[in-house]
Amino acid sequence: MKSTLPHLLSLLVAMILSGCYVSKPLDHDVRISVNKDFPVQIKNEGKSNFSSKHTDEEYRQSYITELVKEFQVNHIVIDDAAPEFVVKIKSLEITESTKMDTVKDAKASNNGMIQELTLAGFKTTGTIVKTGQSTVHNWQAEKDKNESLTNNRSIDQMIAGENKHNTDYREKAFDDNVFVNQAGVCGKRAAVRVTNEIQRILKK
Repeated sequence: MKSTLPHLLSLLVAMILSGCYVSKPLDHDVRISVNKDFPVQIKNEGKSNFSSKHTDEEYRQSYITELVKEFQVNHIVIDDAAPEFVVKIKSLEITESTKMDTVKDAKASNNGMIQELTLAGFKTTGTIVKTGQSTVHNWQAEKDKNESLTNNRSIDQMIAGENKHNTDYREKAFDDNVFVNQAGVCGKRAAVRVTNEIQRILKK
């Protein structure tokens, strides 16, 4: 039983890492090449227009900035001249949509209030190929962030002494930069996925 415990723990850790965006830094520098000219595909399926507040290039740069930061933490060095792995980013897909939500709290002063909320979805995909080999390893990362209804007190309510009993609901709304910031989070998550996949390839 004792001999199988470390194996089970390793398996559990691997399962956790595959399902969430946590990476273990490599124990040495690994050099990769990565393209930075990937397409940004924006699809607006709702009535809001947050995604239009930034350009494709601004989304791309936010993504790349956080991608590179995460690579540096994990000992992955970008070296287009002599890479050990070729990383390809296929695309960054951004989806904006809206939905109606209703306050369902009998104690709320605005119970029954209906509010339209914005949903932001980000998805990025790509591949990894070890230099000198032909096997293609796929990776994918996603990030979602949604507006919501909340009865937590806002700073303005605290200053005014309002909503002390949390009986007023309000929209926890996006600001104008939320989409471009979330593109950066998606880039960071992409780096985590790539790091974990390189870890897996190196252990073979």
